[in-house]
Amino acid sequence: MNMHEKVGDILNSSIGEMYLGDLVTHGFDMSIEEAVENVIGGKISDINLARYGLSMVCWYLRSRYHVPLLNIGAGSRSTGNVSLRLDDDKYTIKPSGEDFRTIRPMDFIIINKKGEKLEGELKPSIETLLHLSTYEKRPDVNAIIHTHSPNVVLLSRKEKKDLYVEDHDNKEWLAKATFVPYEKAGSKELATAVSEALINNNVAIMEDHGLISAYPNLGDAVDAIEVIDEEAALRLIEITPKEERAPLRLKMVIAKHFQVPRNNQKQKKFN
Repeated sequence: MNMHEKVGDILNSSIGEMYLGDLVTHGFDMSIEEAVENVIGGKISDINLARYGLSMVCWYLRSRYHVPLLNIGAGSRSTGNVSLRLDDDKYTIKPSGEDFRTIRPMDFIIINKKGEKLEGELKPSIETLLHLSTYEKRPDVNAIIHTHSPNVVLLSRKEKKDLYVEDHDNKEWLAKATFVPYEKAGSKELATAVSEALINNNVAIMEDHGLISAYPNLGDAVDAIEVIDEEAALRLIEITPKEERAPLRLKMVIAKHFQVPRNNQKQKKFN
């Protein structure tokens, strides 16, 4: 199931209809089918469509990864932040402290390139500077997703290095996540370190913090998050001593049980 199909399923669900209803009251005039076509593949300039698309991404990440009975002490994939570039001086970003599980389209904040709030009642994400710094350094990037992936956080504590995803059939790298040493969340130092790491790459692992992907569209940004997260899980098992693997595997089996079903698919190559 590719990203288009994933988001299509979400948009056509009761959640998608409910979120669309939120926006209709604010003058949003687009069918679910039109929203699917516009959200995934390219740059989104319509403010309400951007809010809708980001809401669906948050809901998807929460549905696929939030595990209420699993606590591995390394953050949650139900938190993080997401943003979209609307034009050269306008962006929409998740507000600070809002959970992926409960956020609604009109909660998203509109800011300018200085980080000043243009629309919205809530406070912009604590990582606003990180997003804006990345957009400034990468004119081709229109979508940024940051998750507090437990797999990635745990791996970053054990292995302080870049993570590669290999296509064993074709003997080539599918993806690389650049390792960024620890800096305080929301700090200028973190924004500088991560945005510089993303100049020549699209994914970065922030030590003891999580994962961030930056791409021209939401579809590729979400797919990259999934590919790197799954590789981090495999790597964790590989480097864990045999006597400690059984509990780790059990946690991952429980996590799989709570995930949204996903069809087998050939992995996509990411730059």
